Amino acid sequence: MEKTDKIIAVVCVIIIILAGIGIWQSLSSRPSGKKIELPKGYLVTWERKIGALPDIQGEALDRIISSDVPYTVNVSIDKDNLENVTFTLIWEDDHTYGLFRRKGLDKLTLVITDPDGIEICNDTTEGNATVTIKTSTNFVPTITYIEANSLEEAERKLEENYSHKWKDEPFRIYVSVKVGEPIFRPLKRLRDKGNNFTIKISYTYYEPRLVEASSHEELEEMSAPSVNETKALEMVFKMGCGRV
Repeated sequence: MEKTDKIIAVVCVIIIILAGIGIWQSLSSRPSGKKIELPKGYLVTWERKIGALPDIQGEALDRIISSDVPYTVNVSIDKDNLENVTFTLIWEDDHTYGLFRRKGLDKLTLVITDPDGIEICNDTTEGNATVTIKTSTNFVPTITYIEANSLEEAERKLEENYSHKWKDEPFRIYVSVKVGEPIFRPLKRLRDKGNNFTIKISYTYYEPRLVEASSHEELEEMSAPSVNETKALEMVFKMGCGRV
């Protein structure tokens, strides 16, 4: 090999080494991927539940001598996110007469006033009845996601959006009776002082549940040599391979 060829070969080797180092540094300095952080959050699901208050066992009196004694009571429900409240009155006259047709039937009146002062029921029935009254708050859950850094923060934000309509507020129930036993049967009339009844109260409400959503997502971008870097490598190898 001539001296000139040796010099050219050495120069080519040096160029290849320097070019390789430069390209390696360029590739190693590029980020392997890009991380995108999403705000931490919680998914909200709502479960519709049914509850009930203890049955009311009451009595309304219609006296001949002294004043009548209607039955009055206030009831309340200690639940947030109330949807519906249902009242069911059940009663039957306990003193009647007549073989083929019942006579002396009592008349019982039920009046219910909601916490907003609206009379939702004023119903009079005779002899016996099952009366059902349903009223609504018109609450519908709408929140499905909450951004928060912790479960406690998410619960606090969620509670700020609760519906407190009618929670721990009184429904007023009033029951009165008019005895149907005629006055010309005084002994029977004295025995028939009024009537017993039962009121059942049920309600529906929504209870939320929080579940932590995925807090971080990474979108990886694959690292690949650029077009210029590829061409540079091709040029270097062409230069090195031509005279060896």
